[in-house]
Amino acid sequence: MPGETSVTFDGLPNPNRIMQRLQLRAGEALQARGRQLVGYARSRWPVRSRAYGYKRPHSKDLFRTEYREEGSTLTLVIHNDARDGPRGKGPNNYIYFIKSHQRGLGGKNVWQELIRKPAKKATKAFVRDVTKAAKEAFGG
Repeated sequence: MPGETSVTFDGLPNPNRIMQRLQLRAGEALQARGRQLVGYARSRWPVRSRAYGYKRPHSKDLFRTEYREEGSTLTLVIHNDARDGPRGKGPNNYIYFIKSHQRGLGGKNVWQELIRKPAKKATKAFVRDVTKAAKEAFGG
């Protein structure tokens, strides 16, 4: 038709695939940071573990991580299933009450010093990881 110009470009990246790749890489980065946090905590944890010949697991042996994806929300939860009572089978999780003067902890709460505070600091590193993943997902 006179006075009309049309340009068609087929080949733009699919935004859904880009976002899926980004979410996958962000999830991998989040899980890697979680493994680093748990490794750091275990290396400085002030109790001995099964590696020293104890027959039952101690709090140092009872870390686990749980990763969840709910829509565009990624969640990593660090658990420690240490319990009070005989043979660690009591009703209460006591991980939040462990304090120590060992390994430079100065009598402070071990969970706060070795999990919570490092997790807050790791947030900046995670943001860098996601930014790098976004650049990769968008081809840059």
